[in-house]
Amino acid sequence: MKKAIIILTVFLFTGILNAAETRLPAGELSKLKGKVQFRTTPKEEWQPATISTKLQEGSQLRTEENSEAILTFGQEGATTLNEKTSLEIKEYQQKEETTKICLDVKKGKIWSVVGKLKTTESRFKVETFTAIAGVRGTIFMVALKENSTRIAVLKGEVGVRGRGEEPGYILLKEKMATTVVFNKKPTPPKLLELREAAEWERWKSSIPFSYIGPIGSITDGHAEMAKKASKLVRESGLKRRGIRKTEENFRVLKGALIQLYLDTGHYPSRKQGLQALLLNPGIPDWKGPYLTPGSNLLDPYGRPYQYRIKKTPGGNLYLELKSSGLDRADPNDDHVENIFLRELLKERNEKLSD
Repeated sequence: MKKAIIILTVFLFTGILNAAETRLPAGELSKLKGKVQFRTTPKEEWQPATISTKLQEGSQLRTEENSEAILTFGQEGATTLNEKTSLEIKEYQQKEETTKICLDVKKGKIWSVVGKLKTTESRFKVETFTAIAGVRGTIFMVALKENSTRIAVLKGEVGVRGRGEEPGYILLKEKMATTVVFNKKPTPPKLLELREAAEWERWKSSIPFSYIGPIGSITDGHAEMAKKASKLVRESGLKRRGIRKTEENFRVLKGALIQLYLDTGHYPSRKQGLQALLLNPGIPDWKGPYLTPGSNLLDPYGRPYQYRIKKTPGGNLYLELKSSGLDRADPNDDHVENIFLRELLKERNEKLSD
């Protein structure tokens, strides 16, 4: 597969350090964990990196398994390196009030937070291999996979263009993400995944914001944001486990309702509810219990599953099982399973004909 380049350019307009156009140190390691290595040219041997290791234009940096690093660029910005990530400082220029930074990411995942640049010519670019993106914002993620690049924006906007014969173009708004494969249009924007937002919250507590100056709300109310971040990480795990458990329970409840209907030709009324799967409410030919004795009919969040008898717009009856999820105020948390009675009737007729 042909290689292409993804370029993320951040156009921001105030607050860089004045410097002459010289080969000054481009970046400095402010934090690291595990095995982190660097070299100043591709021909040199890799060396162990330490806190305050200074890198110049052309330097390369890499992290091994279970290793992480944070690379800062004075007041211009900072970039985090996840484990198994490597990049090159492809460009670093400072002339009067204009700063140009270009990172070439070879593999892995980075988060970049960019300070306020002073001139329209200033930029902060990230290159990979499948697309071209122009960034107008301050916080974004770039993650490389085997044949694609995922771009996610936490704050600001990113214009993403693919590479190839039909590159396509989309504008990513705040808290949106896309995936780009070479010679294909970027996928339509979708919401930033909860795990990605939680990942940034984890990184954020390690970013040395004093190096890059205040960035709007990132430093405002840091204690409150840390509290929210902790809640976000906790709830993301609860939701994932809750969804899996709810889906398992729905399969069991659906099977039990089908068996009750096949035995009796009746389904529980709304008043009888799911308890009819455990105790006979007076339905002829009931052969239960259809669930393990002691089943409490509660969802993973400790609330009873809802059971309803509903109609489609065409007038067909169906049964609805529902859990309101972790946060009952958020309809996006709802988990619903529909059981259509025409399917039950077909199964019952097939059983009677056997």
